[in-house]
Amino acid sequence: IMAATLNRQRASGSGAQGGAGYVIGNSCRFNDDDSAWLTWTPGKAPTSTTACTLSMWLKLGNVNQSFAGIVAAGNDANSIHFSSQKLYCLDDGGETLTTTQLFRDPTAWFHLVVAYDTAQGTAADRLTYYVNGVEITSFSYDGRTNITASETLAFFGNGIVQGFGRRVTSSATNFFDGYLAEFVGIDGQALSPSSFGEFDTNGNWVPIDPSELTFGNNGFWLD
Repeated sequence: IMAATLNRQRASGSGAQGGAGYVIGNSCRFNDDDSAWLTWTPGKAPTSTTACTLSMWLKLGNVNQSFAGIVAAGNDANSIHFSSQKLYCLDDGGETLTTTQLFRDPTAWFHLVVAYDTAQGTAADRLTYYVNGVEITSFSYDGRTNITASETLAFFGNGIVQGFGRRVTSSATNFFDGYLAEFVGIDGQALSPSSFGEFDTNGNWVPIDPSELTFGNNGFWLD
């Protein structure tokens, strides 16, 4: 994994939480040819087994990968990945949400937030996607009704392997190709994008300082 400087023009904000301007200074570069990925296993009980948020800035490299794992947990029981230029989410090994929107621009940074709250009474509220501050509402497959009420999540689970930049199955070789920056994991809350970014005066979505957020027992901020 190699460090790279995040394009500051696309990812510098006015800093509603962070004062006079907030800039993301670093990122990790993932090259699928190098088999680079990160792994971590939490060692304590999570704040919640039903609610969490994942926030990250991405820049795609190989946009034509058949399966590019961004983050996964528990032998892919929960997984967020790109496949055939679409954003997918796996839930308990099954397809939960597939975007209609295509992601095929290797030149642009964008911000992704995925929020889970499986205790919600309405199935459509148990999993939500946001790109650059806007909720995605168009899906080529929507299986959120398959998420049972208060379903236990593998993300942030005690003793459950968490993978960044690859699937976590023992036979997986589906590595992400691109850049990841400002990766924030919130254990115990389903947050909106406004916790991580804001629109500037030109209407561009830009990051804000996440340091004052409540991360939970197994939450993190990979800056």
